[in-house]
Amino acid sequence: MKRYLIEAEVAGNISDSDFLDRNTRPRKIESLVYTFDGWLGDDLIESVGTYIVTKHLKEAILNSSLSGCNFDKLTLVKSEQFYELYGNKELPEFFWFKVIGEIADDFSILNSSLLVSEEALILLKKFNLNHAEISEFKST
Repeated sequence: MKRYLIEAEVAGNISDSDFLDRNTRPRKIESLVYTFDGWLGDDLIESVGTYIVTKHLKEAILNSSLSGCNFDKLTLVKSEQFYELYGNKELPEFFWFKVIGEIADDFSILNSSLLVSEEALILLKKFNLNHAEISEFKST
């Protein structure tokens, strides 16, 4: 089965988040705060191996049989830079996309990158991923 690596749009960073352990990879986070500096419109966003998704993408994943993830609430913050670029632009509702799968699951993490199955990629491509880099994973 083919697998794909996704480098998602980075629209900001995780800041003021509560970390259980900053030294692990991926980092163990207890509560997530995502600060938007900009947003080009993708439904899947990342920051250093941590992912968030729009409510619409979350619902599609939950309504599928895809494995290796769950979701949680997060806090969204708009930075001063965001306000300078976009004014009071509204953001859609986002959720913390917790990737917990192993290599055999549809979603997993490999070297801080999102690794997805072909089935997961088909679903993801139904949404806006215009600024994501997607490449086929070649295992050695």
